[in-house]
Amino acid sequence: MFKLDRSTLLQEIENRRRIMQRTKDHDNHVNNKSIEHNKWKKPQKLYSAYQNAERHLISHMLQNEYVADKVQQRLGSSFNLEDHQVLVTYLYAYYEEGNEPSVSQFLERLNDDHIKQLATELALIPINESLVIKNWMITFEQ
Repeated sequence: MFKLDRSTLLQEIENRRRIMQRTKDHDNHVNNKSIEHNKWKKPQKLYSAYQNAERHLISHMLQNEYVADKVQQRLGSSFNLEDHQVLVTYLYAYYEEGNEPSVSQFLERLNDDHIKQLATELALIPINESLVIKNWMITFEQ
């Protein structure tokens, strides 16, 4: 038979409550942090294949005048989305004025906030510059 002092039992109960409360507080803190993190994270949109293709092509055009020139010769402003048509028209004019590829300078010239936001999004799409040049040279030499 066990013989425990009441004060020992109460102390053990209090210790376990504190441990449980700390664990609960930690869990709440972790959950709140992940909720706060998700508030700032913009949900990514899913684009159709042709929208993705246009977005990536324009992203390359923003970074490379040669690519923009070749696209202008082949497609002009014949993009599927009107916003893309507007953006590339501005981009063609920017390069025709003799400007070098500079997204920040290009953005300064845009008056339409919606188009400026689109250009910013597209400029942030990662591209592989060496792959672009190689593939464009092969494509356009044929």
